[in-house]
Amino acid sequence: SAQNPQQVVLDEEIRQKVREAVDKLPPNLREVLVLRDMEDLSNQETAERTGLTVAAVKARLHRARALLREHLEEYFSES
Repeated sequence: SAQNPQQVVLDEEIRQKVREAVDKLPPNLREVLVLRDMEDLSNQETAERTGLTVAAVKARLHRARALLREHLEEYFSES
């Protein structure tokens, strides 16, 4: 179904805000978040790719998602 122009602009604006929020993450957290949530790797695959333990991947992913949520809440509370 075709989206109306306002929805297309809003969707692009949201994608841009997510990219900006991801870019604000510390590199060690950003790497894990990108591998897990954007490249769809498993915890095990992410651990192998980064040289971390699975437990460390899970901990960093939790922190990365929490920080991302904080960054995005700032944006959405302004809207």
